Amino acid sequence: MTAVLPAPRTRPTMPAPGLVAGVGLLLLAVLAALANFGVVERLVTEDDAARTALDISASEGLFRWGIAALMLVVPLDVVVLFGAHLLLIGYLAYRSGRVPRWIGILVVIAGLGYLVDSFGAFLRVGYSLQISGVTFVGEALLMFWLLAKGRRSLLPR
Repeated sequence: MTAVLPAPRTRPTMPAPGLVAGVGLLLLAVLAALANFGVVERLVTEDDAARTALDISASEGLFRWGIAALMLVVPLDVVVLFGAHLLLIGYLAYRSGRVPRWIGILVVIAGLGYLVDSFGAFLRVGYSLQISGVTFVGEALLMFWLLAKGRRSLLPR
């Protein structure tokens, strides 16, 4: 009688969608940063519409590129939904066993940061905490982890 041995367990790999997600997050981060810090903050003067109009007129090409970048970012990042989806992604990453749990926890914290900032700006005039400026670390770590794991899953074994 021949014994049937179970097939050896292989380590689950991150499929190509992990790489796509990582690239998407990287694209979102780069476009948003360039549009916000490179264009909006340089050309928009708060409480001075005349100055803003002059600055935009003087840098029309830069302004157009900034708007184009924001047009690409908006479908990827509606802030409140983004924060809520980070909570869900962080929870799922934590529970999955495929992503290091500490990354899942940091992604949940990032989601909370976006939500606090979104609702804080909506509910309080002059809100200026910008918690997400610190909590984005979990999101960035997940992006790099997905890029690394996704790339490895495409390599021949």
